[in-house]
Amino acid sequence: MFQTALDDKSKYFECNKKLDPYRTCIPDKVKCLKTLVQFSIGIILIIILTMKGFLEIVQTLNVLDKLYFPDNAWLQSGEVYQRLLDIKSFIYIGNALAISAGIELSYMLFTDGPDETIQPLMLAIAASAFYTISESPRNSWAMLGYAFSLLVLMVCLKLYKRWDL
Repeated sequence: MFQTALDDKSKYFECNKKLDPYRTCIPDKVKCLKTLVQFSIGIILIIILTMKGFLEIVQTLNVLDKLYFPDNAWLQSGEVYQRLLDIKSFIYIGNALAISAGIELSYMLFTDGPDETIQPLMLAIAASAFYTISESPRNSWAMLGYAFSLLVLMVCLKLYKRWDL
């Protein structure tokens, strides 16, 4: 009976465990925040590129030139839809991927394993590929380097998961 009381005392009053911040609720909350931010980036990207595609079709069919908007000064001047038409899609996608990679890398600081670094690196390489395509489409040889880098990272990710590191 006395030994049981001592065992209970050691469970409650002696601090044998070290505080591990990776085992708290903080990484889960940060992951939820990261996911929400990345979802919002994706949704905004989809909306803007869909609007741009719609305006490209409307412009091709010369519909905007025939419409008259007497109450709306923005659409009369053409600033809004011209601004959307001037978006370079690959640069826009590259920017979204770069921001997403930065968010993913910052999330890595809240995890204890290195496996979270591979996916942001893949995003960063994909963003670089989009920048290269948009800036200089003639440099297609650089795409081979990006493709090889992505292949190496995918193999590393597969091996990492297989070895349970």
